[in-house]
Amino acid sequence: MLALVAGDKKYPVVAVTICLNGLLFGNHLSSYVLSADDGDDEMRRVSDPIRQGAEGANSRHTCATMCSHLPHGLTSGVACVLQGS
Repeated sequence: MLALVAGDKKYPVVAVTICLNGLLFGNHLSSYVLSADDGDDEMRRVSDPIRQGAEGANSRHTCATMCSHLPHGLTSGVACVLQGS
């Protein structure tokens, strides 16, 4: 924002370009990881409880974080309560 006030428009363009490249690279990495094989039955037997625990902890942490940041947390907190998390 300071660069726009100063009249130099080069820096915001560079920043937006870097952000967009980061989003594209993140999208590429997430699709690569999600397309990977889940493994054999033994690997899934071990990983399923870990995944369930991580999802539960992440849900509680997200709701607690959102509830603590008002006013945005208020609407997210209400959504968490309605969701039953």
